[in-house]
Amino acid sequence: MRTLCRSCLLVLILLHPVVTVGNEHPACTRPFASLPDASAEALREVASSCSDSSTAMLFYNRAYHATTIEHLRRFSQLETRGGSEDGVRYQQGRIFIALAEELARFSWRVGDQGVIDALNTAYDRSIETLEYTIKGYNLLIGGPGDEDLDPVRLQFR
Repeated sequence: MRTLCRSCLLVLILLHPVVTVGNEHPACTRPFASLPDASAEALREVASSCSDSSTAMLFYNRAYHATTIEHLRRFSQLETRGGSEDGVRYQQGRIFIALAEELARFSWRVGDQGVIDALNTAYDRSIETLEYTIKGYNLLIGGPGDEDLDPVRLQFR
C-alpha cells in the first residue's frame, strides 16, 4: 500500500504543471523553517506548490507521516489491555522523526544538498514501520537481519 501511495504521489508530482518560483510557497525554498499551520492538509498544499520534486516529496512525506502517526495514536488508545506496544511505537515514530528533522536541519545549514533525500528516506522508513505496526506486523520490525527496516541507519553528515 505504501509503495502504491508513493507511486501515486510521484506521478502527481511529475504530471503537475511546472510552477514558477513566484507561485511557490515560501517553505519550498526554506524546507526547515517552521510553518504556522503544520497540519497534514497545509503540508500537502505546500508540497503541491513546490517545483523541486525532492522538496515536494518531503512535504508529502511529512503530511503522510502526521496522518499515519495520528492513526497509530488513536489505535493505541483503543488497545488498553493486553500489553500492547503500539503506544511505544507511536512514541518511537515521533522521536525518530524529530531527531531526523533536527539532524537534517543542521546538515542543511552547513550546506549538505543531499539532506532532503536522506530525510525522505528516514520518513519512508518511519512510515513503513508505523504501517506495519498498524497492520499488526510488529514482530517483523527490528528483528535480526532486518537492516532494511532499521530506522537508525541514517546518512546525515
